[in-house]
Amino acid sequence: MIKNWDIYCQGHQIRTKAIMKGRSQIIYELQVDGVALKHAKVTDGYWPTIHANYYFSNIEKEIEVRFATKIGTILDLGCQIFIDGEYIGIDRHTEYPTLQEASKKIEKGFLSYFFLVGLLRYGFIFSIPFVIQFIQSQNMK
Repeated sequence: MIKNWDIYCQGHQIRTKAIMKGRSQIIYELQVDGVALKHAKVTDGYWPTIHANYYFSNIEKEIEVRFATKIGTILDLGCQIFIDGEYIGIDRHTEYPTLQEASKKIEKGFLSYFFLVGLLRYGFIFSIPFVIQFIQSQNMK
């Protein structure tokens, strides 16, 4: 499976790709005007950031690409592109944690993340039918 994101900035096409190889390996790629600038290979579930320099109108600028899960989804991959630290586009609602946020979550452990983030964000949606059924069964008694 290949997922592409395209955006035009200052007359240049910026394309990012996520290429799934096998069950657990993803290769991320950054291209500008059809030229591959940088790759990141991920096998352990870590969300990568790609940094590369490129000349826009004879001025060198840093391109930063962040890949992470879209907010409110479990498996939908999102992408954000920044040029010299300024957000220029693609998926605004992507859950890319800062280093400090990620460190705090790791320190609290898996169970804390599971109960405070996983169940609240995703479990609530799945629990609604069960709550409705419980209420209806209580009304029948």
